[in-house]
Amino acid sequence: MTDTDEKMKTPNRRDALKGTAALMGLIAAAGMLARPTPASAKISKRAAGYVASPRNGQKCANCRWFYPRSRTCKVVSGTFSPNGWCRLWRR
Repeated sequence: MTDTDEKMKTPNRRDALKGTAALMGLIAAAGMLARPTPASAKISKRAAGYVASPRNGQKCANCRWFYPRSRTCKVVSGTFSPNGWCRLWRR
């Protein structure tokens, strides 16, 4: 068998299974990244640097993570004043 024959060899079952396993791992990893943060993974108010007053116009009420009806946050545990602020504030 020559080098050219070796390169053109069709994949065997083992190679196909390895490729499938790698693809399934990538799909699983992508799914984990796309999931919302579970409540147990939220950080504390203290770790987020939460204060009950706004800072430079930034406040919970205009933060992307804040849920106004329940006064809760997607990334910080607890309930909050709409006028509060923390380091995780995002527009």
